Amino acid sequence: MKISQHRLTIRLERNNQLLPTNYRHIYQNAQGNLVHHKNSNTAADPHCYYHGLENNDPHNYAILSSCHGLQGIFSFQGEIFRIQPSNPQSTSLNSLHVVSKLNHLNHYHRITRSICNIEEADTSSLVGKEINWKPDLWRQRRILNVNTMYIELVIVNDYQQVQKFKGNLTALEENIFQIVNHLDSIYKSVNIRIGLTGIVSWNIKNPITVTNEARRTLDNFATYKINTLSKLFNLDNAQLLTGLSLNQHSGLAYISTICSPQSVGVVQSYDDNFDATVTVIAHELGHNLGMRHDNNDVCHCQFKPDHAYRCIMSSALTEPPPQTFSSCSLDQLNITIQQGKVDCLFNKPIQVITPPRCGNGLQENGEECDCGSLQECANSCCNATTCKLYDGVQCQSGPCCNQCHFKAFGELCRQSINQCDLPEYCNGQSAACPADVVKQSTTPCDNSSGYCYRGSCLTINRQCKTLWGSTSYPALPICWNTLNIRGDNYGFCKQNGNDYKPCNPIDVYCGALQCNSSADNPNGQNIECKSVTINDANSINMLNHVANGTKCGHDKICINHQCLDINKLTDIIQCLPSNCSGHGVSLTSNLSCVDIIINEMLRS
Repeated sequence: MKISQHRLTIRLERNNQLLPTNYRHIYQNAQGNLVHHKNSNTAADPHCYYHGLENNDPHNYAILSSCHGLQGIFSFQGEIFRIQPSNPQSTSLNSLHVVSKLNHLNHYHRITRSICNIEEADTSSLVGKEINWKPDLWRQRRILNVNTMYIELVIVNDYQQVQKFKGNLTALEENIFQIVNHLDSIYKSVNIRIGLTGIVSWNIKNPITVTNEARRTLDNFATYKINTLSKLFNLDNAQLLTGLSLNQHSGLAYISTICSPQSVGVVQSYDDNFDATVTVIAHELGHNLGMRHDNNDVCHCQFKPDHAYRCIMSSALTEPPPQTFSSCSLDQLNITIQQGKVDCLFNKPIQVITPPRCGNGLQENGEECDCGSLQECANSCCNATTCKLYDGVQCQSGPCCNQCHFKAFGELCRQSINQCDLPEYCNGQSAACPADVVKQSTTPCDNSSGYCYRGSCLTINRQCKTLWGSTSYPALPICWNTLNIRGDNYGFCKQNGNDYKPCNPIDVYCGALQCNSSADNPNGQNIECKSVTINDANSINMLNHVANGTKCGHDKICINHQCLDINKLTDIIQCLPSNCSGHGVSLTSNLSCVDIIINEMLRS
C-alpha cells in the first residue's frame, strides 16, 4: 500500500504463541454456573492473528488479524494507522479496506489520567521493595537471555464488559484475542511471551462484588482467582477486564506477585480505544512482574510511536499510548528475575500451536538451526533455506557456541549470582549451558549468619533491609521475645487477615519481622522495635514475616513459622554432604549431587 506517497510493505507472521491447544472460553449458563465453551474456528485451527514489521524496520510494528478482512494497527514514520474493511460485514481480504490515521486527540482527551494510583503509604506498595544488594551478589542477567519466559494468561470479562458487546461472546472473544496479540507484541521485546490460556465471561452476573473502587475489586478478584480460576486453568496471571469506570484510575495490580496466588490485576476497558486498554493491561502486568511507576526525570525509553512522551510504566495514561518499557522498568524486571521470583515462567506451555516452519527464527522439530528468513539471516553457521547446519559446523548460537563451534570444556557460561549459587561451565559437547546448580539447602552462608535455602542466602538482617532500607538491622532480642508472643498486629507467628496467632517462645524468630531502622545504637533508655502491619494478609507477599529458610538459631531454620532443627529436615536437605565427601550441592533440575571440588579440578 501507499502511505503519504511512500510504498509500504508489511511482512506478517502468525503469532504461534498466542493460543495453546488447551485454550478454553468459559461462560455462565442461565443459572450463573460456569460452563465450558470452545470456538472450533479459533483455538482448534490455525488462527488469524499476526505480528509484523514494515519494510523490515524494527522501529515500525504491526499487530493485525485476517479473521474478518484485514484489521488492526500499524505504525509508520512515527504515526499510528488503523486498517479495517470499509464494509464491517465483509470477511474477504480482497474487499475494499480503509486506512486511517488515528486521531489521538479525539480519543484521549478524556482519559489522560492516572493508570493506577499506588501511593507509597499503600500496603500494596510494600511488595517489590527490594534491598539494594552489593553488585557482587547478583548476576546482571540480560533481559534478552536465552531463556524465554512464558506467561499463561487468563482474561476475565465482568458482566458490564460482556454487555458492551451486547452479550455476543464470539465478538468478545475475538476482541480479547486482538488485545492479547497486541500485549504479546509489547512483551516480546523483553523476551516474555504471552499465551492466552483461557477467557472467562460473566455473561449472567458477577460472582464477586465489582465496584468502581479499584482496590476492593482487586482484592475480591484475587480471592476468586485462588478459589476458582486456579482450579480451572494452569495459569500464571489473571486480569479482570471491567466495563465499569474505575474511580480516579484505569487499573490496579499487586506488585511483584507474578508467581504467587495474588498474580492478578484489574483493568478498566476502553471500548472506544483499543490501544488504551492494551497499555493499561501491559502496565498492570508490569506491576505483577515487579515494575514500579517511572520517575519521568530519570527513566528513559525508546518511544514507540515517536510522539509518545512517556513509557508503559508511567503513572499517567497519555496519548498516544506508549509501546515500550523504560530503562528503570528493565532494571526492576532484571531484579525480579535475579531474585528467583519468575521461576514459574520458564515452562513453555506444552501445547502451543506451533506448526514447524523453516525461517521463523525458532528452532523446531526436525531443524538443526533456524536463523530466520533469507533477508534476516546473517548467520554463517546455518543454512536459511534448509534450516540445517553447514558441513563442519557444530552449532548456530548459545552460551557455549562460538563461531559455529562448541566452546571448550570448562569455559564459564553462567556466573554465580550469590554465595549460594555455583558457576556453570561448558561441557564441550553442547551449545547450551548446563542446568543451574546451587548449594544444598542449609549450607552456611554470609559468614555463618544464615543458611542457603533454595539458592538464596536468607538472613534477618537482609530482610530488614529489604523492608526498611539499607540502614535497617534486626531489633534487639527483647523485641522478638516480648512482641511475637503477643499474637496481635505488632507481633505474631501466623496471620489470617486480622486474626493473629502468637508464637511459641522457641519460634519467636520465625514470626513477625522485628527491625530497627535507626542508624544509631539504642542508648539504654529507649529500644526501638519496628514491624509492619498488613491488614490484608492474603493480598501480597508477606514481607512482614520472617521468610522460610531463615536461620533462627544454631543448626535451626525457619519453616512455616516454626524454628526447626536442620538435622531433621531431610525433605529440604536435597542431598547429604557425605555423598560428596562433605561438599555436596544439589542440581536443581533433578536433585542429583555434584562435588564442587571435583568440578573445579576437572575445569582446571
